[in-house]
Amino acid sequence: MKTPTANLFEFCELNHPNILTIHDAGVHESASYLVSELLEGKTLREVLSSMATTALPARKATEYALQFAPGLGAAHGKGITHRVSSRRTFSSPKSGR
Repeated sequence: MKTPTANLFEFCELNHPNILTIHDAGVHESASYLVSELLEGKTLREVLSSMATTALPARKATEYALQFAPGLGAAHGKGITHRVSSRRTFSSPKSGR
């Protein structure tokens, strides 16, 4: 079984507009670290919590799915599976990426 750090190094090799760029990852003095690009915007969790209801309109849900799917497909194409698909791991950056 691979360590979480080994998986991060595989993730570092991904280059896709719908995937956060990871520049470096490792362990220093028993503390894990991750260096990534900065995305300004909101996570899906933040978007949902700012709504009166947690149900997204179908059009908006489809818009998000069409953004998320190519990134997940690129990762799966490299043999990387996204184990934690939750509202906090998906974001809607201001840049429209």
